[in-house]
Order: sequence, then C-alpha cells, then structure tokens
Amino acid sequence: MYLADSDLRLTGDDLLLVDARVDAGSTKVGSLIGDHTKTSIGTLLNTGAYVGAMALIAGTGKPLPKFVPSFAWFLEGVVTKGFGKRKLYETDKIAMGRRKRVWTPAQEAMWDEIFRLTAGPRTEAVEKGRRTLRSQHS
Repeated sequence: MYLADSDLRLTGDDLLLVDARVDAGSTKVGSLIGDHTKTSIGTLLNTGAYVGAMALIAGTGKPLPKFVPSFAWFLEGVVTKGFGKRKLYETDKIAMGRRKRVWTPAQEAMWDEIFRLTAGPRTEAVEKGRRTLRSQHS
C-alpha cells in the first residue's frame, strides 16, 4: 500500500491508499516506514511514501519513489533483493541486542510469513529494477 495522493488533503477527505481507503483522522500524514527498515544519511522521502518493513534504503540525494517493498533494498535508484532476508535477520538480531531485546523463533516465524505475504510487490519491483539496470548497460 502507498498513498495515491499528496500527504495533505485540503478537502479533509480520507487519504487514499492503493487498494484501501483509510480514515487517517487528519488531513495530513507524512511517510509510512515499516519496522526494521534502515535508511542512510541524506535519505529523502516523498510525502506519502510507503517503505515496507525490513527494507534498506541508500539515499541518492534525490527523493525516493512512492513505494519501496518490504525486504527490498533501494540502491542507486533501483529496487534490488540485496543479500536476502537471512542477512536482514542477522542485522536485526544485532540491533535488537543493543536494545536489550532478543530475536525469538516466534518473531522469525512472523517475519517469514510477512516475507511470504509481500513477495508479489517485491518480485515485481525487483524485476523492474533489473530491467532498468539492463537498459542502463545496453
């Protein structure tokens, strides 16, 4: 899901998310960023952008696209699958440890299911990224 409109609806109407209508309870909303997502210094998010969970964003100095799927990496202007979910899990185990939290088997099972549920948009975005890279090198 991502916002189809700007982050500000002057009419006060519901903000429109792709495939859903949500009453935000406000005429303004910023970006939606999923849990365990990491961004580099200088990352610029568009208003109303949706960045999925467990994503990794390397800022380019330009605004990101409106949608970056869960478990994807956004590098040099394209969405890639990066090093895969195992590497993301390892990184998050370390980050959670710094916060005195423990990565549990139940959490891993939950993230595995989220990975499965978000496969479609991620695969589509990664394929688009591959086509972009191929066209740049042709």
